[in-house]
Amino acid sequence: FGRVARKHFEAQNLTSVPALLPLPLQRLQGELGHASGLLVFRLLRGVDDTDVAATGLAKTMSNEDSLNDCSSLAAFATKVRPLIAHLLQRVSDDYRLHGRLPQSYRLSVMTSEHWYPNRTGRQVSFPTAAFHEGVDRCCEELLEQSVMLLGKMVSQPFRLRLVNVAVSNFTGDKTPTRLLTSFLRSQQPGENGAELIKEEDEESPNT
Repeated sequence: FGRVARKHFEAQNLTSVPALLPLPLQRLQGELGHASGLLVFRLLRGVDDTDVAATGLAKTMSNEDSLNDCSSLAAFATKVRPLIAHLLQRVSDDYRLHGRLPQSYRLSVMTSEHWYPNRTGRQVSFPTAAFHEGVDRCCEELLEQSVMLLGKMVSQPFRLRLVNVAVSNFTGDKTPTRLLTSFLRSQQPGENGAELIKEEDEESPNT
């Protein structure tokens, strides 16, 4: 509402959804105008056909799961592996669509110590080279990194309540293969639609 309309409704104690909901469409349009009155009438009933505006690409991707019984490195590895695999699938999909990769990988855990939760995290560089070797190879690399990071965050004995894996700091991939692919895709035919022709060097005839 505008300032004048707001004061007008406040004077009539129409300051909440339950108070406005019984008002007929004709009255709302009379108070707010045809378009605004119809919009408020529909919003009061949970109807909104407004197009969803894109907010840009994700800056961070993460997976999280609560743990019932995780008190060893072996149990942790079993629990965190599927989280990493699913996260990498999302990274792979994003890479295919937008040609970017994360630069950081972060592991966060919540432990139960002294009867109160304590959440902590550590991060390392994302293994870009391993990713280009394959998602499975990258998953194994991140699994090893996760076990190493956990060892720095907790001491034996420990009991984990929650684990979170995340990637962030996305940038365009600068590997030679990706750069060549991007260059070739950017090339367009000439103004007359002529195709690029591979020319062979010819030796000059002897005189």
